[in-house]
Amino acid sequence: MLSSMVGSQKEFSNSLRELLELDYDAVEAYKTSIDRIRDPESKEMITGFMRDHENHIKELTDIFKKHNMDCPQGPTSKQWLTKGKVVLSNIIGDDGILSAMHSNEEETTKAYETLVNREDIWEDSEDFLRRGLEDEKRHKTGIEERRKVLKEKH
Repeated sequence: MLSSMVGSQKEFSNSLRELLELDYDAVEAYKTSIDRIRDPESKEMITGFMRDHENHIKELTDIFKKHNMDCPQGPTSKQWLTKGKVVLSNIIGDDGILSAMHSNEEETTKAYETLVNREDIWEDSEDFLRRGLEDEKRHKTGIEERRKVLKEKH
């Protein structure tokens, strides 16, 4: 599982770093999805979700700067775990792409939940992490609902 380790690091800062990497990876997966998906409404929805992840990156980077800490500046080699699901799903159409993105969102949701529930959470990151968790839940639900609509159309 992609995020199963995110949040389990001994130091909160390392868990936050892993989360930032996961958000970078999510943006790459969304870019791949946007390039491949045919349904205009799905494309619009996932473009908005990608912007949320870009905002998460900005906010996480600001938190690292506030703590005078270095942070990742782009996607990691793990991006193939997120992006790869989307590339492979291309052979089964828009529903396959959305299914892959839903799987990715399940992982990011788990990661945000893990960090929100840490006892050593930085006070200045708590509001962001709670908002991020709500974004991830909204993404997951949005993708589920869009898949239902597409299935009803066909």
